[in-house]
Amino acid sequence: MSSRHIFYISFFSCALLLHTAFTYNINSSLEYCGYLSQRVFKQRCIGLYTATMLAKYMDGKMRHLNQFAVYAAEDDPRIYFLALRKSVMHFCRRIQWKNNTEFECLDHDKPERILLLKAEIHCFQFPLDYCVDLVQLCEVENHRKPVLPEIKENAILYAMRSILAEAGAAFIQPFTKLQLLVIFALVYCAYKSIGNI
Repeated sequence: MSSRHIFYISFFSCALLLHTAFTYNINSSLEYCGYLSQRVFKQRCIGLYTATMLAKYMDGKMRHLNQFAVYAAEDDPRIYFLALRKSVMHFCRRIQWKNNTEFECLDHDKPERILLLKAEIHCFQFPLDYCVDLVQLCEVENHRKPVLPEIKENAILYAMRSILAEAGAAFIQPFTKLQLLVIFALVYCAYKSIGNI
């Protein structure tokens, strides 16, 4: 086997190892999420996180211009689900929560499974000012008149990485900067060790 083959095998093995090492980190508070069960949520709008929101709420998981989507329950429009940070979920007009960080996209005849590999879900049985402001921001960004939403219950999802796993298709969000740095360091070490053989 040539040194080039060893290099490529080492590179892809390290990449796969790092990818799986940083996945399935589900940090969620599902204790109060019972109201999400069996409900279908319809997308109201998609917005961009502003510097004003960042300064007001100092949400360490969000960055300026991060994308977010606002969903409301079809059977009770006072129940909101906010999907913060861009994920494949934002391409779905209708979603349903299955368990932990697994959802179904109901846009087509056959539901498509969405698996969030690294995510946090926080459910609240009371209205949050943060959610109210995000809903209003989303409405304004989509050129609608901002109306103070009547919120009974709301859930916030921070999606760090996701897969749309259906019909053999997989859309994986990019590696984090730390993962890329470690991959390049391992590749460099493997390349140097191959050069010494």
